[in-house]
This record gives sequence, C-alpha cells and structure tokens, in this order.
Amino acid sequence: MDNLVFNICERSEKGNKLRRNGEIPCIIYGNDRNKSLAVKMTKKEMIRLLKYPKSSIVSLRLNGVLKKCIVKEMQQDAFGKIIHIDFQSINKGDVVKLKIPVNFVGQEALDSKGLLLESFITDVELQGEADKFPDTLTVDVSKLEEGSQIFIKDLSIPSEIVLESNGDLAVAKISYNSRNKDVNQEQIE
Repeated sequence: MDNLVFNICERSEKGNKLRRNGEIPCIIYGNDRNKSLAVKMTKKEMIRLLKYPKSSIVSLRLNGVLKKCIVKEMQQDAFGKIIHIDFQSINKGDVVKLKIPVNFVGQEALDSKGLLLESFITDVELQGEADKFPDTLTVDVSKLEEGSQIFIKDLSIPSEIVLESNGDLAVAKISYNSRNKDVNQEQIE
C-alpha cells in the first residue's frame, strides 16, 4: 500500500473551537484503546486524505516523527461534513481488518458489446498484516459475456491475506444494457 504522509499537531482545544478555526479534531488510538492521543489536522490535509481509499495505510507526521495508521472512522455531521477522524496506530506485523475497494477494468469492451456491469459490492473485508494489503482488488471484465457473475471467491487476494467476507457473495454480474436495446429497437422501427 502507498505510504502517504499527512501533517498533524497535538491539541488541547475542544473540537468546536478547532472546527471554527478550519481544523479537524482527530484521535489516534494505539494497540491499547485506553492509550489515545488527541491531535488535529488542517482542512487542507483532510481534503488530501479524502482523495485516497479509506483502507490506505497513512503516515501521520507529529513533531517530526512518523506514525503509521489506518483510518478507522470519519464522523460526519447531518450535512455530510467531516467533523472528526479516528486513526488506529499500527506497527509492522500487526494483524488488522480492512475493507479493500474492488476496481473493475475493461468496461469499455463491455460497452462496445452492448453489455453492462452491475456492481453489487464495492469493497471486501480482509484480514492480515497491515503492510501486505493491496491498494485495490482489480477485476478485468473485458472478456466476460452476458450472464457472467463475479463472486468474492473469484477475486485475486494475496495468499498471506485472509478473506473475512462470505466468498459466495456476488460482487458483480454482466447483463445486456437495456438502453442499448431501446436504441437499437428505435433504429429498426
């Protein structure tokens, strides 16, 4: 996984005061949830963080020291605005559970055949050592035909990673694009 670096600072202020100043209150939990560290992140850094999958391993720079973490939770207000971020500190060799996004490639080939990819699951829960996770689970759908189904057990998951989701769940299926049928029918008439 990418090792993304974000700057943070320790905080003593309350969350509302930070938000008024354009900062986001955060907390970093250690391996023991009783030991946590209150920190803050600028809105600019938070926006940069949002560009990456939630499952990414990130490095938080605090007082010149890098701390590897994963995002455990992003709390939002009623309007969808991020108001708090929880990070989980991880060490090399730590076993964690992460939801890894499923990425479909080759959809242009399906479009040219008048087929449509119907996606049911956007991420899959896996467990393993933090540094062994892939960024995404990529599925090439270019050679699939109408009626083909992709199941979780069909995904290419590294051998050192354990699948936490039910392998028999359908991730996606290929069907005829009904809009193409309507367009073709109109052209015939």
